[in-house]
Amino acid sequence: MISRRHIAAAALAVLAVAPASAGVDLLPHQAHYTLTLASTKSSSGILAVNGEMAVEYEESCDGWTFAQRLVLDVDSAQSNVRITSAVATFESRDGASYRFAVRNTTDGQDTEQIEGAAKLSGRNGRGTATFEKPEAKEIPLPPGTLFPMAHTADVIAEIQKGTKIVARKVFDGLTTDGGFLVNAVVGAPHAPFASPGPDLKSLQGRPSWPVDLAFFPLDSNDAEPQHEIRMRLFDNGVSEDMMMSFSDFVVRGRIAKFTPLPKPSCR
Repeated sequence: MISRRHIAAAALAVLAVAPASAGVDLLPHQAHYTLTLASTKSSSGILAVNGEMAVEYEESCDGWTFAQRLVLDVDSAQSNVRITSAVATFESRDGASYRFAVRNTTDGQDTEQIEGAAKLSGRNGRGTATFEKPEAKEIPLPPGTLFPMAHTADVIAEIQKGTKIVARKVFDGLTTDGGFLVNAVVGAPHAPFASPGPDLKSLQGRPSWPVDLAFFPLDSNDAEPQHEIRMRLFDNGVSEDMMMSFSDFVVRGRIAKFTPLPKPSCR
């Protein structure tokens, strides 16, 4: 019922890398989100979902690092479980190379570890992903594949052009199965924050849009996405509000604490 891969993807989905698209200037930052149950199917048996997610997005002269830790307590009629997910990635500034490490646990017991790296021949080129854990494995990446940060930069750049639907192939390394076709549907712009509070002053007056992301496995012809994420996405790559849809319930993530980080001085 709970997919740790989908939860981890929610964090990666809100990040971007500026050089991939002209006019996109991303803000390195730390953010802490509270997670609560937004809705559930009556047949699911789920009584409550609560948790937190911390993310850190840092820029260097070589590229971008991302770290995320998520803790989710799920109470149902049958059981009470604690799920944790830790993700660390590095994406090169040109979007051509990517490293990833994932560790998932349930009630303190390791359930999954994934580590590896991927390379692309260039923008819109093909590539290869090489896994070290859980076992040695190599998979091809089709032409047009993007890594997560470059993908969101593409989405923001298309939004700034007025595009309403953006479809891209994305590889994030959070599963050994391969990439996804991600369809982004963009809504009408939000009204700017009027009084966002001291932690969110850096978002005051910035453009933002509702963006729905639907994830389809590349090797599937399913009409329904494997999972969906809805967010308020700012033009600097920050997500203030997220709704993560799963088969039986929806989890909402809201920023509780936000700290901008400095940009590097690169020659």
